[in-house]
Amino acid sequence: MQFPITEISFKDWVWHIFGHPVTDPAWYWDVDEDSYDTGPADATVDYLTRLMQNSGQLLKGYPKAWIDQGFWYLLAGSNYPQAIIDEAIPLESRLQLVRAMGDLFADVFAVRCSHHLSHLDHAGQEPVPLNCACYMWWDVLPIHGMPPRPEIDEACLEVMTQTLSLPHCACQESALHGLSHWHLQYSEETERIIDGFLSRNPDLSPELHRYALSARKGAVQ
Repeated sequence: MQFPITEISFKDWVWHIFGHPVTDPAWYWDVDEDSYDTGPADATVDYLTRLMQNSGQLLKGYPKAWIDQGFWYLLAGSNYPQAIIDEAIPLESRLQLVRAMGDLFADVFAVRCSHHLSHLDHAGQEPVPLNCACYMWWDVLPIHGMPPRPEIDEACLEVMTQTLSLPHCACQESALHGLSHWHLQYSEETERIIDGFLSRNPDLSPELHRYALSARKGAVQ
């Protein structure tokens, strides 16, 4: 059954998202499972922001595969991401949510992901837990620079720029993936960001260097 997010405490909501053993299909595709992804949207933004800002501590005790499953629920199995583009919510609250994603990358993905490049995975290959959610983060969110949302887009580009500075190839790959999607609308900005990344990192692996050059042209899917 579907319930408003206000029907569950923040602590219990975090457990509801991440406290499930991995199953195939995932628990959230079961029509008999409860969900809390309906309004009010301001409460959704609040919960998501608190999760991102404190993700390192909140998710510390969860197995990596459970975290991965939980993020796929947030990204693709629920209505939560729509709150980012809900103009009924004050812009500053939504900007705070986007900026909090930088904490998620620094405190969870850069700590828990494997040093693995997901764009090199072959068709049919089992994805590396958590790495795939990290890699697809900016792809699955309902914001890609089109239609333009200048303030939201600027915040996203800021977070991706920050993520490129993290010393972890999976996080850098994720940011490059996102920048490629923003290239169509923000070509000058994304090319400048990637050029700066390449100049600061002359010793990148050949695979990540090639990926960065493709992202610079908006040629990453």
